[in-house]
Amino acid sequence: MKKFLFIKPVIVFILIVFSFVSCNDAVFYAVSLEELPLEPRIAGPSTNFVLFNGKMYVAAKGSIYCYDSTGYENEDYKSGKWSSISAGGRISHLAATTGNLYALDGNRIITYDSGMNLNPDPILQGKNIQGIFAADDILFIGLSDEVYYKKDGGDTAKINASGFSRLCGAAGDAANYYLCSTGGSGMYYKEKTSFTTSGTEITASPVANNVNSNFTGILNLSADQVVAISRTGTLFKVSSAGMTTAASFSDSRRATGALGVWKKGSDSLLLVGRQDMTSTAVRGYTHGYIEIPFTAAGITGSFNEPGRTTPSTMDDHERYVSSISKHALRYFYQAPDGILFTSTNHGVWSYRMRDGKNTWNSEE
Repeated sequence: MKKFLFIKPVIVFILIVFSFVSCNDAVFYAVSLEELPLEPRIAGPSTNFVLFNGKMYVAAKGSIYCYDSTGYENEDYKSGKWSSISAGGRISHLAATTGNLYALDGNRIITYDSGMNLNPDPILQGKNIQGIFAADDILFIGLSDEVYYKKDGGDTAKINASGFSRLCGAAGDAANYYLCSTGGSGMYYKEKTSFTTSGTEITASPVANNVNSNFTGILNLSADQVVAISRTGTLFKVSSAGMTTAASFSDSRRATGALGVWKKGSDSLLLVGRQDMTSTAVRGYTHGYIEIPFTAAGITGSFNEPGRTTPSTMDDHERYVSSISKHALRYFYQAPDGILFTSTNHGVWSYRMRDGKNTWNSEE
């Protein structure tokens, strides 16, 4: 009898241990996938990424970095060459039109021509410039409650927009340019034919059926498809005829405003940066990104975390959980050679082949 009483708690203990180990297998596996962080080539928070003259540019602090993948276009996971130029100051944003690369340094806009020659002519000197964006050959300049435009080779002029708040992006379709604002009427548009080199002052109109003014980002999916994301995670299709809901986050997380397009073969995904509503972590992470497929007809599915469905930017969901999901993502960009880049608070990261496997880590 005593022997039985001794064996019984031992069996219970073994069952408890087995149950604990089984429940935590996924956690142990995720931990085993964690990569040692590499020393970043571009450390600290960086600007957005832009494509100019076939090369990708990004800036951090007072330097502008160029990623040249010429010769590797449409090849998977090849490595381009990095170079940099010192621009001085502290660059907070880049914008690239057809003919110029612009860098916002404090309240000063630095202009480079197609040969990367510096143009000393000031743009809106003395104004409190908060952001710059570009579409085609138009530079859009956002102040606290005003917006201006400058066509390549032309003068700067104001865009009147009733109730306009901070500019958070610009995009265009075949007929119009769209300005995304964090307040006011939220989304505004103006016909492309109204933008001139003579710097004529123009007036933009609110987009019809504008149901959300709390936007965080706007992006061209293609030359004639424009989408915008709200802070609460609602994705809208944008046109001058109105705005329609294309998809929404399935939980209470928030959209950071980071938007990017990823393509491989016939597959296309929209990438959206997100974060938790509070600092409470879900499964140990609070940030990362989600994906949604699209075609020439528009958005075709729902949001998913990388690695959970196909197509996807990643082939292993747990590897996503153990790596990039832990970081707040500011911007995305897929370079011409297929490498996917993102800006984190700890530097520029890339998804590329390392030690025989595709992983997210600091770009060296």
